[in-house]
Amino acid sequence: MNRKAAIKTAVAGLPVAGLGSEGKKLNTSNGFMEPQKTTFINRNFLLKVYGLGDNGQRINTLVGVSGLVQLIGVELANKFVTRALESGKDSTKCKLRRGLQVTLYFK
Repeated sequence: MNRKAAIKTAVAGLPVAGLGSEGKKLNTSNGFMEPQKTTFINRNFLLKVYGLGDNGQRINTLVGVSGLVQLIGVELANKFVTRALESGKDSTKCKLRRGLQVTLYFK
């Protein structure tokens, strides 16, 4: 078997981005591509947000994935989670210039 055939065979079993294993459209209303990603994050991380909110009020609270997405957006949330997963540490602090600090703790 040549290299192209081996890659095709390996990729054939994987779901296409945006489609589930049965070919059904996934729910991407929360901005994440896979629905199990939000459950994975909520099960394995505690997300703590500290600093100043959008209207100038102080925030110091635990949030879920939906709360984190509302505060910082989908792109930054994905970036912070991948940074925490790649670091392998018990906690990862991610700071924004606007005064928010997001700490991701492994459970």
